[in-house]
Amino acid sequence: MKKPSIILLALFVFSLCHVFVLQAQIGVRAGINFSTMTGHNVGATNLNVELSTGFHAGVLYDLQISEYFLLQPGLLFSTKGFTEKGVPGPDNYTFTKTAWYAELPINIIYRPSLGKGHLLLGAGPYFAYALGGRWTNKSTINTKGKVVFVNDFNQYDNANGQNLVYGRKPDFGMNVLLGYEFSNKIFAQVNGQHGLMDITPSKDGEKLDLKQNNVQFGVSVGYKF
Repeated sequence: MKKPSIILLALFVFSLCHVFVLQAQIGVRAGINFSTMTGHNVGATNLNVELSTGFHAGVLYDLQISEYFLLQPGLLFSTKGFTEKGVPGPDNYTFTKTAWYAELPINIIYRPSLGKGHLLLGAGPYFAYALGGRWTNKSTINTKGKVVFVNDFNQYDNANGQNLVYGRKPDFGMNVLLGYEFSNKIFAQVNGQHGLMDITPSKDGEKLDLKQNNVQFGVSVGYKF
């Protein structure tokens, strides 16, 4: 899916949901992310690709579509990324890339009564767009810089050696969640997310033998007004 198509679709869905905002229950949500990158040629035999810790925060709307089901769009600021560790020894280091995204999840939530509250079981797509990011390398000499987003490596500008490519700006994938909403409107949930879009830039307009997808899980708490 092309970048303009993703952005237009995300804006259309969010605008459509906003029409029903007066009928919706508004909430806030925040939590911790644990993210990594999967795909072909991600890492090497002498590297360990591990989880990177981040966070997410934003708003959500509960739109009642039946007795037990909700349509729940949201708008989040979310971090993604991954950590690489070198083998113990002279070349030991910890290298982390972190990307910041504006994210639009659109979940269908099954919400039956359970005890004094409600079970939350949901799934749906997400659309995301990168806003920026950074990288750090901790070794004998600690260094850091910015991550940049390009559609083609020919657009890559390594300003003074401080820029590194993370990927293309748009991202798309699927969410799943499991949680519980208490009678006082506080809720807690665990979230899983797998990117379906290969965010690897091309080179000279040709697709590389490389595939990268964002993967993430986390824990959220929130409140519905």
